[in-house]
Amino acid sequence: MLVALMSAASVFAAPVQQAAPDCTEFANDRVVIAAVPNEARQGTIIQLSVYSPQGPAGPKILPLTCLTHWQIMPEGAARLTAEGGVAIADDAPAGEPLVVMATAPGGPARLSTPIVGRDEIVLTGRWRQVEVTCSHGAVPQEPVGELEFYPSGNFAVTFRPFEARRDYWGTSIFDAAARRLSMTIEDGNDVPDNPLLTGSAVRDDSRLTLDGFYFGDLGRSLAPTPCRYVFEKT
Repeated sequence: MLVALMSAASVFAAPVQQAAPDCTEFANDRVVIAAVPNEARQGTIIQLSVYSPQGPAGPKILPLTCLTHWQIMPEGAARLTAEGGVAIADDAPAGEPLVVMATAPGGPARLSTPIVGRDEIVLTGRWRQVEVTCSHGAVPQEPVGELEFYPSGNFAVTFRPFEARRDYWGTSIFDAAARRLSMTIEDGNDVPDNPLLTGSAVRDDSRLTLDGFYFGDLGRSLAPTPCRYVFEKT
């Protein structure tokens, strides 16, 4: 499957820099390609970053020129820019994954991110709580550090993000036309009592407002109160 995918992909040239970097230090590293934002919206440009998560003091950033044999799928859906971004075509097939592949000093690297329509409303990505107000009752004191929605429809909630830990997770259904979101918890490490996870959901560029929700309060057991949460995309 991978061989067929690579042979059908379009090959891109990496951006040119003034001086060639020393890439040998990454020869034994696993390399990750990341994109900001982490959705490929038609007619926009996403910026690439490449790093190794194996650094002694945190991730090590790789110059893009340390990677070769750039490829992309679906063919014609995007092109690599001279500035190190990926320009998404106006007619890129919404609903399909955009796959960017390259060869790093230590082996292959890959990015897969969903293609969305130019005006399509999606929640996919990672969000951070910046505000909460409640109509009555106690206001949660511990902010939601990460609310993450995956292309599969799954979600995860984390109050204090640390490595791969999640407080609870499950599945979600988002009706963009009705602006309504419903989430169902499947499991977790710290599941709140009687959460409220169904209500209105409005996305405005980099902000997401959820009304009628209660995500819990880490370390405190409160009576669930419908609240209005405002999140920013990270």
